[in-house]
Amino acid sequence: MLLVSIAAALMSCSTPQPRPSVLVPPSVFNQPPPPEAKALWQQAEKQRASGRTGDAVVTLEGVAQNYPKNAIAAQALAQLGRIYLDQKQPNKALKYIEYLLHTYPQWDGFEGAQLDWLRAQWARGEKKLVLTQGRDLQQSFYRSSDRVNLSLFMADCDRQTGDIENGLGWLAYGFTNAQSQEERNSLNNAALSLLQNTNRAAAQQLLQKKPSDITRVFLEFRLAQLDVQGGQEDEARQRLLNLLTQHPNHPLVPEIQALLKRIASGKRQPLGSGPAPAKTQDIPLDPYRIGCLLPLNGEYAAYGNQVLRGLSLMVQEYNEQHPQRNISLVVKDMKNDPALAVKGFQELTRDQGVLAIVGPLSATAVQALLTPANQMGVPILALTQQTDETPSTPYVLHIFLNERRMVRKLIQYCRTNLKLSHFATLYPNDRYGQKLAKLFAEEVKGSGGSLLASVTYNPEATDFNEPIQKLIKLATQSASAGQSASKAAPFDALFIPDKARTVALIAPQLPYYNVVGVRLLGTNLWSNPELLEAGGIYVEQALFPEAFFAESQVPKVQRFKEQFQETYKVAPTYLEAQAYDALSLLLLALDQTPVPILRGSVWDRLFQIKNYRGLTGTYSFAPDGSLERNYMILEIDNGAVSQVAQ
Repeated sequence: MLLVSIAAALMSCSTPQPRPSVLVPPSVFNQPPPPEAKALWQQAEKQRASGRTGDAVVTLEGVAQNYPKNAIAAQALAQLGRIYLDQKQPNKALKYIEYLLHTYPQWDGFEGAQLDWLRAQWARGEKKLVLTQGRDLQQSFYRSSDRVNLSLFMADCDRQTGDIENGLGWLAYGFTNAQSQEERNSLNNAALSLLQNTNRAAAQQLLQKKPSDITRVFLEFRLAQLDVQGGQEDEARQRLLNLLTQHPNHPLVPEIQALLKRIASGKRQPLGSGPAPAKTQDIPLDPYRIGCLLPLNGEYAAYGNQVLRGLSLMVQEYNEQHPQRNISLVVKDMKNDPALAVKGFQELTRDQGVLAIVGPLSATAVQALLTPANQMGVPILALTQQTDETPSTPYVLHIFLNERRMVRKLIQYCRTNLKLSHFATLYPNDRYGQKLAKLFAEEVKGSGGSLLASVTYNPEATDFNEPIQKLIKLATQSASAGQSASKAAPFDALFIPDKARTVALIAPQLPYYNVVGVRLLGTNLWSNPELLEAGGIYVEQALFPEAFFAESQVPKVQRFKEQFQETYKVAPTYLEAQAYDALSLLLLALDQTPVPILRGSVWDRLFQIKNYRGLTGTYSFAPDGSLERNYMILEIDNGAVSQVAQ
């Protein structure tokens, strides 16, 4: 009966039409499916999973026939179409897909069904029809994910027909609509597949047609691949470095870095030889000499000296354990001046021949070093944060805190371990507060949680009554929109990204507005004795992420703490521990590098390290070369800080 009704409906339906007028009211159509329909759907899924596709078809047809006024009928028809598409039976698939398009234009998955219609027509050999209809549907799709899927499909059609230029145009359209990293990765792979057989002449011809910036990078990357295949590593390296400099946020950056590392890893020519032999052949190399660029005088001298203490302790330990190798540090004081950083870099490389450089501590100084590091192929282990805006380069590794990952770890702990779902943010209206509040909002959303309110306050304030009242009002309004609020503060946790001293002022004011039973959440700035001393009972059960906890019972941390205190007569901080870890990673890579030791060989070994347990986390490197590390969660319990998660 269902097939008969499909045939009748299709008498007037031969192509996918734009969304016509609604046939079944959305208020009726989008109601939750009846329990019986849901049970049948689950039965069909089990039948498909066990290989009983024929039974699944019968069950799904029953769903579509018996519940025609519910969206589950449209879902069943779409599933039937995909079953026959997977079985390479496009004619049967079209019967269900076209009936779906004709009968349920109000379905939320209408655009996806139109795309399935295109797939079925392509499988039937109707290539001209698909290429024409695909362009028409481009204007009617309103959901970004459907536009991305359409662009991927049409680009693959162009790949099969050999129309590389049009395929790149479709992918450029897809990138403008991509919302997630997964979508961008799919588009990347599609572009690389589209160009994998393109020769040099064709790629250069497409470049002459002035393509979009996003398309140009793929074409230049293809030329770099051809350079490598032809033994022209220098040209490939320079082309790739130019791409990183000019397009630091392009989706293809991980692949560009991966190709640079492959060139660098010695398969043809080591990274340490630089982009052009004429520029680097005079650079000496002492693999047991490490350079340091640190502010040892001026405003940030205290931080520079902290880093130097951590590095010196690592060198002392290493030399005791490796009497045949004598690691030495060569330190240059750059104060806080990028120009001095560049001068120091030149002296450390050309005069001292250092293997690599640890530092600087400022983002502006690191930025100033990108060009000379790229030109000379000298690795830098920068003790600065890598943010979403940080330019990508194969010669700089940021070994420092990553605020996004720390916030993500904090939210994961709240969602998974504590089962918290409703959050709020109270943050200072300064650069740090704005940045952390934005990261927190994004990560809460990504975790499936709900951010009920986010309110700012003056960073210089000492009275927080007004922002607290505003926060409760907004959170209550948001909560009552979806559920009834049973308490003054409807959120489970309150995030305050500020220094410990300010938090200690805010916390005692919260109970006056019935903000009780709420977890206070912070950042690593809370790792300060002031929070406990001034916050007292008002910060009990507060949580915050941290990378280094001197009171940890991990044996390695305890040994470091004892040796550090014995040597310097003070307790270690995060900076000393992070510097110690950074040099530990570099020396571990050095130990694993076969002779002859080259900068590129050591650098390549560094990126092969997995699950290295340091003082400030467990380190690994992703395929794109980015650093992955874990962070611990600390909790204030009975007036003391303890670790609750690693």
